[in-house]
Amino acid sequence: MKDRVLTFLAACGSAGPVLYIVTWTVAGLLYPGYNQLTQATSELTSRAAPPAVAAVANFGGVALGLSLIALAFGLYRGVRRSIWLSVGSFLVGLFGLVCIVQTLFPANPGVSSSSWENVMHGVVFILSGATLTPGVLALFMAFTRDSDFRLYRWYTLMTPLLMLLAGQLNVIGSIPAGVPERLANLVVLAWIEMVALRLFWLSLRREPASGGYAGL
Repeated sequence: MKDRVLTFLAACGSAGPVLYIVTWTVAGLLYPGYNQLTQATSELTSRAAPPAVAAVANFGGVALGLSLIALAFGLYRGVRRSIWLSVGSFLVGLFGLVCIVQTLFPANPGVSSSSWENVMHGVVFILSGATLTPGVLALFMAFTRDSDFRLYRWYTLMTPLLMLLAGQLNVIGSIPAGVPERLANLVVLAWIEMVALRLFWLSLRREPASGGYAGL
């Protein structure tokens, strides 16, 4: 019998990025006059967005958050145990929780930037980076200790750097303002998808281990 629990957790992790892209694309299409290339993604969930648009975009955010929590449990179950794995899995799960909490604090362009809701929106955004980047770096260390993930370690290490580089493209005047943010998002989503699919494939050929995968 294969590890069906790991299969389920990995499948949930893989579904999150797909749902996020689909829902945020649909939300942009539903928002009259919205331009994905020039406007921030946070405008889709802001107080100024139509309620239906915000609902669709928030659904994508919650779905991504739940999938990341499932992926965190999957990583802890399917990757060789180490302190780095514990830290990385915890931070990935915490990042998923931040994605969910972020839907509770939409930006409000109608009030000052120092208002409670706008300050909290910024705080949650900072927390997302403070959980995701260290989590990915910790998983880089964990993957070096697991032969099934060793080939993914350098891609994992490069992911934060690629996010940073994508976000800095806004210094190039010819690039529309919304492109750097979306490229940075795609870097993260691609990494999530790749890791989740790797876990899924491994779950189909690995027997369930009591207490988690202890490694080789």
